[in-house]
Amino acid sequence: MMKSTLLVIKLVVLLCFFGCKKSTNSEENESHDPQYDVFIAGTETNGSNTFVQLWKNGQYTNLTDGKSVATVSDMYISGKDVYLVGYIWRNNKNLVAALWKNNELIELTDGKYSSQANSVWIDGNDIYIVGYEGSPNGDIAKLWKNGIASNLLDKSKEGQANSIFIKQNDIYVGGTYYDIGNRGGFIWKNGVVTDLGKENIYESNSIKKIFVTDGAVYAVGWRAFGQVTYATVWKDGVVTLFDKDRESSFASSIYVKGDDVYVVGQSSASDNSKAVLWKNGVKTILSQDDMQASAIDIKVINNDVFITGFEMPKKGTISVMLWKNNTPFKISNSNKYAAGKSIFVSKR
Repeated sequence: MMKSTLLVIKLVVLLCFFGCKKSTNSEENESHDPQYDVFIAGTETNGSNTFVQLWKNGQYTNLTDGKSVATVSDMYISGKDVYLVGYIWRNNKNLVAALWKNNELIELTDGKYSSQANSVWIDGNDIYIVGYEGSPNGDIAKLWKNGIASNLLDKSKEGQANSIFIKQNDIYVGGTYYDIGNRGGFIWKNGVVTDLGKENIYESNSIKKIFVTDGAVYAVGWRAFGQVTYATVWKDGVVTLFDKDRESSFASSIYVKGDDVYVVGQSSASDNSKAVLWKNGVKTILSQDDMQASAIDIKVINNDVFITGFEMPKKGTISVMLWKNNTPFKISNSNKYAAGKSIFVSKR
């Protein structure tokens, strides 16, 4: 089975969590804003078991019991309903694509082959989820609509779908296909696939997140030249590379508001990884100098910018982070390993 690309990340985190508890960390209380409800989906481990968690305004709830390894990739909130997607590891054998609706687990596949749900979107009464499912011939990029699966690429291409965005009844999916050992990014719109292309056979690229606004289709991820990757933005197929002076970087998520384009991700130099924000191409380092860190997801509400990810000191545990307007708040307990994977913000 082809595995999801985290090319330059040197931090491999199994994140999880058990039982329902309430957090009392003072830093969490400081991160609470009476104007907003801030939801962060992520995973935490206590050293032996892994758990899926949902934090709301710094207080958390467990969605899994720790008996099976599980992780979360994305979240969507519609009205009072909270949807998370990811996977759960069954029988120490295969990953099973999973949806949690209001904490209730729904498995999307039968577990015969490994599968994972990577992104979710709610449109009216319809639940759209994208990811992949394995097969004897490799991974197959999938779209599930209300639990019914369809393939996104033709049978000759392996691949994974990583992000979904619905705008004015048009369905957009971004992902990665595999071609003779190389990776390429693609955009799928209402059944039509656009290959984002490569300059030469030595290049590969991957799409992690898409965003659609005012008729423009944005995608972010990375473009690799040999062993070096660059955080990359595609706007209607036109490529912009970030951090070309660094060893490696990648982009994890994007949000576009008016004329401003916000991209978050990770930049690495001298074996030190930084959580970063690029606003209109201008870079801001979010994490502290003595931390290994990554920014994973972003939302912008009014003029406020919310980012989640993780930080880890050189000697210590990984912590869920919230950056609001570049100000850091530690969300998880300091004695456990945890990371924020998706953020959703609603104004009260």
